[in-house]
Amino acid sequence: MADSSMFRRLRNKKSMIKRIFRSATVYLTIMLFLGLTISHSSINSAIALNSENSMTTTIDKTLQTFSQINDSFLDRPILDLAKDVNNTEINPDIEEWIFVNITIKNIGNQTAYNLTTVDPSFSDWAISSLNLTTQKYVIVEPNATIYYYYYFKPLSEGNFTLEPTTIEYYGIDETKFNAQSQRFIILSIKPENIVVLDVQLWLNILYYSLAIVFGIGALVLIDYFVFKRPHEVKKKKEKQKSKKEIAPQKSKKKIKRKTKKRR
Repeated sequence: MADSSMFRRLRNKKSMIKRIFRSATVYLTIMLFLGLTISHSSINSAIALNSENSMTTTIDKTLQTFSQINDSFLDRPILDLAKDVNNTEINPDIEEWIFVNITIKNIGNQTAYNLTTVDPSFSDWAISSLNLTTQKYVIVEPNATIYYYYYFKPLSEGNFTLEPTTIEYYGIDETKFNAQSQRFIILSIKPENIVVLDVQLWLNILYYSLAIVFGIGALVLIDYFVFKRPHEVKKKKEKQKSKKEIAPQKSKKKIKRKTKKRR
């Protein structure tokens, strides 16, 4: 009975160690999955934001592609519209403004007529220096450049979209052309409210988690093999010794009983 109880305790401890390592494996797997997922999403969002906000776009892309095939498309006015901002993140508590620069250049070989530019309205979410969202120009000659700028500041915290600037103009044969710039994502937030989740942060979390799990596992193994197991081996030897000492006494008693029965 003593041996069976001892083996049962050993089996329970082994199962406990297995459960600990199994739980640690599941925990690390979950942390790794979450870390890689969030890191991947943060990287993708950063790339999307940069590609949208830092690129100066030539709007007449379709016509440029056609012009590579047929040079006759160059025989017309082509207005290249570029729009950029000096910043896409702003603190609403600071007297800070976002400047928007608009450049329109006629890269074609004919004059553009009746150019109309339309900029987005800020009436509902920002203060702006832009008084007129629509402006008109009678002619834009080849290689001529139109440049203007304005500035604005969001009224509250949040994510806002600066909509594209659109232009409309005509050729000498009264053909109508349209183009638009890219849009911008504007982030208005206080620095203390910014939570950064990047790749390095999650890697550090994973490293610390691994260190904690391996540390706990090492403590469990040390406790078992250094403290508990020698004690159990010692107890087992003492029990075996006591059994050997008791066995001769039992055999002597049996011999006495047999001699008594013979008498």
